[in-house]
Amino acid sequence: MKIVVHDTTSTMLDLLRRPLEERPDALRAILSPLRGAMSVMGEVDLVQMHQQGCGFRLDRKDPRYLPAVRQLRELAGEQAMGPWSKALTGAELDRAYGKITAGIDVAGMQNLPACVYGAATAERMGQPPVGLPGCAGYAVGLRIVDARLAVSGLTAARSTALPVRDILANAGVPTGV
Repeated sequence: MKIVVHDTTSTMLDLLRRPLEERPDALRAILSPLRGAMSVMGEVDLVQMHQQGCGFRLDRKDPRYLPAVRQLRELAGEQAMGPWSKALTGAELDRAYGKITAGIDVAGMQNLPACVYGAATAERMGQPPVGLPGCAGYAVGLRIVDARLAVSGLTAARSTALPVRDILANAGVPTGV
């Protein structure tokens, strides 16, 4: 088995330091390793997909972007988190959590837009919606991570190398395996 690790931190920092007109091509280069996995969605422009989803803006500078690349919540606090992770709260978050965790064993990149970005973005990408609000996957993912961290006492950085099934089980998310 061959494992390839992409240095997205350095390349993302480089992208964010580029002039605005160079950013789409820089992002296209960063996303190019995903082309094979995303081929299940047909011929897609990954930069256009990024812009249609909840991706960061390419057409303007934002002083929050550069610090966010290197600083995780545990290093920089809640203010470093993007708006996507807090897009849902209360009953709306509970409903999204239930729907996403109920389908946690559904595999395939073609299912990603509907579950992570929500119904409207999935439809814009030509994918079937599953009835989730915008950016639902980010908020649900954060809830899962927070539950896992609370149980384990580990930092997010220390948890990244753990098997996903262990993370989900420790967060109280049942899986089919």
